[in-house]
Amino acid sequence: MEKLSEKQILAVKSIEKPTLVVAVPGAGKTRVIVEKFIYLYSSGFDPSRMAAITFTNKAANEMKDRIQRATDGSINLQYISTIHSFALSIMMRNQKYFGGKSGITILDEDDSLVLIKNLISSNDRFNKLINEVKLISLIIQKAKEDFDLPVLLQAYRNAHHVFLDNSSLDDEIKKLNISIARHKIFFEKPLYLEFFKYYQQYLNLNNLMDFADLVLYPTLTMLYDNFARTVIQSSLQYILVDEYQDVDRMQNKFITLISNGTNITCVGDEDQSIYSFRGGTPENILNFENNFEDPVVLYLDDNYRSARSIIQVSNLMIKENYQRRNKAAVAVRNEKGVVDFIQTYTNSEQADFIVSMIKSLISKNGYSFKDFAILARASWLLHEIEEKLKINNIPYNPLRGTGFYQRIEVKYPLYYLGYCLNPENEFLLKKIINFPARGIGEVTFQEIISKKSSENSSLWEALTNSNNNRVKAFVDIIVKLKNAKALVEFFTMLYDIVFKSKWETQIERTSENDYDEEQYIEPEELERKTNYLTLLELCKQADEKYSKPFEQFYLTIISYVEQPHFNDAVSIGTLHSAKGLEFPVVFLPFLCEELIPYTWRGKKADIEEERRLLYVGMTRAKDQLYLLYPESLNGIILEKTQFLDFLEERIFCGGQNLQTKTRKDKINIGDFVEIKGYGKGIVKEKRRLQNGKFLYAINIEGDMIEVIQDYYEIKKIEKNEKKIIKKNLIEKESIERISLDKEFKDKDPVDKDFVENNLINNDSMEKNQGKAILTDDMLKTFSQGNLENDNIKKILNIGEKKKKK
Repeated sequence: MEKLSEKQILAVKSIEKPTLVVAVPGAGKTRVIVEKFIYLYSSGFDPSRMAAITFTNKAANEMKDRIQRATDGSINLQYISTIHSFALSIMMRNQKYFGGKSGITILDEDDSLVLIKNLISSNDRFNKLINEVKLISLIIQKAKEDFDLPVLLQAYRNAHHVFLDNSSLDDEIKKLNISIARHKIFFEKPLYLEFFKYYQQYLNLNNLMDFADLVLYPTLTMLYDNFARTVIQSSLQYILVDEYQDVDRMQNKFITLISNGTNITCVGDEDQSIYSFRGGTPENILNFENNFEDPVVLYLDDNYRSARSIIQVSNLMIKENYQRRNKAAVAVRNEKGVVDFIQTYTNSEQADFIVSMIKSLISKNGYSFKDFAILARASWLLHEIEEKLKINNIPYNPLRGTGFYQRIEVKYPLYYLGYCLNPENEFLLKKIINFPARGIGEVTFQEIISKKSSENSSLWEALTNSNNNRVKAFVDIIVKLKNAKALVEFFTMLYDIVFKSKWETQIERTSENDYDEEQYIEPEELERKTNYLTLLELCKQADEKYSKPFEQFYLTIISYVEQPHFNDAVSIGTLHSAKGLEFPVVFLPFLCEELIPYTWRGKKADIEEERRLLYVGMTRAKDQLYLLYPESLNGIILEKTQFLDFLEERIFCGGQNLQTKTRKDKINIGDFVEIKGYGKGIVKEKRRLQNGKFLYAINIEGDMIEVIQDYYEIKKIEKNEKKIIKKNLIEKESIERISLDKEFKDKDPVDKDFVENNLINNDSMEKNQGKAILTDDMLKTFSQGNLENDNIKKILNIGEKKKKK
């Protein structure tokens, strides 16, 4: 431990009490976990009774390797693994407490989905759910991850050995109020809950477990079998948990139960909690003191990775979140580094800037291609940057398959196009004949290949002469596609015939329900249709550009899909894909409203998680960080993300850096503000008027007040005042609020008649006893440019301003 800092040594040696280590990016947390394991071993702990739980198999293997190299290399590291592997090991070693079963078969996500589909289609009771297979799978998974006991105890009543002879369970179920269930859909749609029970009973009877059950079964067992819990706890001397912010509620319950209340250290950072779609939550770290008795909380706030300016800017950005501990990263390196905020007029110029900077930095600073990373909020934003890199002979590798052209919704449609152009291509046929799954397996495919050889026929002839009905249906699809006259027609038809049912079922059907569908859909699913629409836009351009669009488009694009992996290459991917990585130079493009924070189907993502996601991206940079936003994306006007209002941007146009652009402090939804003469409150809505000004709806002590930009003195307030205001607003939550969303639904906000007649509701104004400021007539007069009305003068408080001028 000679090279550890004092803070790191303190974290390593804290073993008497439950310990939380809050580690900022670049703090060396993995090294601390490894050193703590070694320290425990050298202090007499049995390594075969010590667990180190990681988030990925790769992280577990790296940890094992580092421990083996630091010791004699022969110690038992059986419990250094992912939480699922660890939980399975616990069950296998304590079978008698889990029904005495052996030879359990584990179902992965795809296996589980197929089983759910088969169970629904083979049982008349559930036939009406046949078009909701994916949704059913997702909500069952989420109920397990969220440890939704009111739902789980109903579903597992006859499917878990602990419960089978436990008559007191009925009383336990009655005690749990349905109103506290996180997934009330199971009670609003009883058929869903009935199927959940049926599914779990089937798994139990057939010695099967889905992936979530690996953790859920031991958790429920320890929760309701005190003796089993005591035995399992006593078998472990110490538990280390990495990436604690990524643990879901079920896993956290498992962790708290399996520890004896003292023999545990959890390491993580609530500011890097970006996997809510997988159940991860900052609550694990924020509520640690409530989950463990007399805990120790330590902070590793020294950042060894990034230069000072990168740390300063990322600190300023993340401190605006409320769901966090009061901490700030401290720079260890002396170098100032570079943080540059670049505005371009178009997305094409943004890509040009990135390319030019990579070339310049390699030429002047001696960087290699592998020193650069380009990280965007969504993969569909990356395609033009990929093209510019390719054109400029800059090699790049997509991170974890997140490049635009590596997405299945992009590359598989291209495989279909390639096969239609060359029906004798066996490689492409094998790629698409059972994608999406249509029941044509390897055996059937080999029969087609054998028939081709035996009959000395072409591959297409062997395919069309098949007697297999599923193959015939596939051939019909290819024939229809080959008749397309344009690329847009081809891919539109392909989507409607082949992919729509697979990719839209869960999303489109959830939209028909009265609950928050986004909690059941991963971001990649939300992006899928957007990626496909981006592909269609490229097809439209190709139809107009090429004389032979099918052949020329395919030959151009397929090189992006099938490109080799380079040893020295720029890394390109999504912000999520970059977690845990670091690069000397990082570019973060498309830092615009609607993109980050992300908006999907008119709904903004969780603001604080979106800010954390940007924070993760920014803190990947070691030496230089380039923050970019284009003023337009394919002709659509964009606005700089609210997360970076505190920065001034430089304008880049036509390959040249122009002036620095200074903006006034922007007011956004969620900001806490003070309106001179009216008080302090929170901005709930924001809309642009036809004259370019913004209209804000502000909640001041429960009353909704609407004001226009620049005609009131509005200023953001300091963070220490925000908590007081937030508390007051929560206490008055019952007061009815005005929803501008409803006013503006399906309307054009620049439509003069609509703005003048519907933007401000006169009745609601008068109900607010003088605090609501504008009426319809006043707004109409204002919109027409007449500021001489006495009431308007008084309300807008500009009479004195005009005199001063």
